[in-house]
Amino acid sequence: MVALALLLGAAAVWMLGGDSKDAPTPVGVTVPAAREGAVGFANPALPAPDAAVIGEGVGPATAAPEPSLTARTIRGLTLRASDESPVGFATVIALRADAAGGADVPVAHARSDAQGRFSLEAIGVIDAFRAGAREPGRPDERVESAEAAPVSVQWANDDAGGETVRLLLDTGWRLDVFVVDRDGKARRGAIVMTGEQTARTDAQGRCAFLDLPATRDSIRVAVQPASGAESVSLAVPAPEPGRHRQETTLTVP
Repeated sequence: MVALALLLGAAAVWMLGGDSKDAPTPVGVTVPAAREGAVGFANPALPAPDAAVIGEGVGPATAAPEPSLTARTIRGLTLRASDESPVGFATVIALRADAAGGADVPVAHARSDAQGRFSLEAIGVIDAFRAGAREPGRPDERVESAEAAPVSVQWANDDAGGETVRLLLDTGWRLDVFVVDRDGKARRGAIVMTGEQTARTDAQGRCAFLDLPATRDSIRVAVQPASGAESVSLAVPAPEPGRHRQETTLTVP
């Protein structure tokens, strides 16, 4: 009976708003443990986020290498702008723009072979090229500004950071000559001369001259139809500015 009375008294105190933390636990009564994750109870399995570990698992961005430190092998061709035929034994210099606004700085150079092929090792951005043909065996591989030909640069896929390039050298213009007789038939074996160049027509009556100077308004072409025959000559105008090719027809007896 005494135990029952004590139990009823403790229950009365709890029902009247007593603080459950201060109230004594009745004898024989087991208070259930807080369920992990229940509302109103701290969940030790879910600690508060630590600012130091927020974003953990996302690595820092890897910086791309600076272009000035990137090395590459550039392979290319030196070609005539007039007909894209190879310019053999040309000196090629790769240039980088001067940060201070001065003259372009040479960073690499190479010499093309007889087919106009070359390769060079360069580090960083290439802003321009300088190129010029020279005689095979010449020891000086530099190309002075007076010797260099104007160059048009064609990167593969228009990618100046790529590894393949074509250099079109303005070495002068090309003249295609067609020699015919008075009946309009092709004259084979005719000797054609202009300046210091001489050529002989093929079976189709054709021949060509390369690297003609663009500084003249016209050039004189002479044709000798056969050995000992009288020559026929005429003035051929140079092509219009921006063009690198011209053709003419010569009629011989």
